Amino acid sequence: MISKAQPPFVRSLHLITKDYFGVLAEKLNHLDLERYFYPLIVIAKEGEGITQKKLSDLLELDKVTTSRIVDYLACKGYLGREQNPDDRRIIRLKPTDKAISDASEIEAAMRKIESELFATVSDKERKCFEKVVRTLGCAISEMPKESVKFDYKKLSNK
Repeated sequence: MISKAQPPFVRSLHLITKDYFGVLAEKLNHLDLERYFYPLIVIAKEGEGITQKKLSDLLELDKVTTSRIVDYLACKGYLGREQNPDDRRIIRLKPTDKAISDASEIEAAMRKIESELFATVSDKERKCFEKVVRTLGCAISEMPKESVKFDYKKLSNK
């Protein structure tokens, strides 16, 4: 039985994640991007281009979700598609100048939020927290699970 006084720890993680994305969205609300901040960073760091399969593998996402991300970013002008002349089945996703510029800003905003958050705890507490998160991540990765999609969209005040 779940106690009202002590909700499952995952509830706290969920609320922190939700608030994190709210803070990030507020810092980046001037960009032409409402979501998929981290995938854009991954694509931008692969300056010469990346295949959709490799992107899917790096993000640990299924092909359909990756395809939706790619379509969204392409529609917003963050990437182009370039067909491999040697193998027409292979398409490289190339970041645009806009992608590279905005990805740098997004990464800086993420680092700033992280810095502000961890300024509230000691270095010892941070290292302990990081170790616990890694341990829990490894443990849960071994558990049977179904695929779940979270879609953190920009909140609108309209």
